[in-house]
Amino acid sequence: GIELSPEKKSSRITVADWLAAYRDTESVHKRGAKQECLRINRFIERPFAAKKLTELTTRDLQKYFDDRLKEPSQKYIGTLSPATVHKEIHTLSAAFSKAVKMGLIGSNPCTGVELPRPPEHRERVASDEDIEKLLVASGWDGDSVPATGVQLVIAAFLFACKTGMRSGEI
Repeated sequence: GIELSPEKKSSRITVADWLAAYRDTESVHKRGAKQECLRINRFIERPFAAKKLTELTTRDLQKYFDDRLKEPSQKYIGTLSPATVHKEIHTLSAAFSKAVKMGLIGSNPCTGVELPRPPEHRERVASDEDIEKLLVASGWDGDSVPATGVQLVIAAFLFACKTGMRSGEI
């Protein structure tokens, strides 16, 4: 077969093709592989993924993200959280940076996309009073072996308070 130059080759590759290749070679080796692969699979279904890699513009992605922010959230009442959209742009940006490194495109189309700022990190520590109320409500003394599901949850909560671990780590 005839070898195509990177420019000719990349003019035939769709965004979906590139994202699938990136998912299968890069994403699978990352710590958050499962989530990133799911995210990429969702991108592949979107209209912008049908475009040729070389034709995708910052404007296309800006429109995608503007529309995305208006979509209903699957977890919460209301629209998608800015944090979700930030995760998405980081995934896309990494994939397009790799395409730039490989000479498939001249620049990363994520550069210049404007997103809302994610809300400030909030931290609330349970007070002794809060913990006391939970213990009373659960009928547990906090020392004996938890006897009910509710008491077990309170035990896990207290463990999280003491260690700073998140639920997924416990």
